[in-house]
Amino acid sequence: MRWYFAIDEQGAAGQTGEDAKLAVHTALNVGGLEPCLLYYGAPSDFTVWMQKRGVEIINTAPSFLDSMNAAQAAGTFKAYSIGHWLRIAIPQVESAAEFVLYTDCDMIFLHPV
Repeated sequence: MRWYFAIDEQGAAGQTGEDAKLAVHTALNVGGLEPCLLYYGAPSDFTVWMQKRGVEIINTAPSFLDSMNAAQAAGTFKAYSIGHWLRIAIPQVESAAEFVLYTDCDMIFLHPV
């Protein structure tokens, strides 16, 4: 099953990035999951780590990123994490599978899904 998780460059550089690595490690250990990372940002040590483990990296951005940036500049919206919004891209990037799994990055897989 294709498993999607999402993170941006800023999140990948901190604890959320470490959580994502643990999630990938456990997903690969239990088997049955194809990790797919929705990512916003520049390539980094984090993305290299993911690629070395066979994680498919899908560079994407929320379709409404320009509106978010404009609202933030106007002081009407505080963007905490672009990565949070990447999950809504799944229907645009996934067309083959009838079902996929999406989780946050702070996941540990104990059993096959």
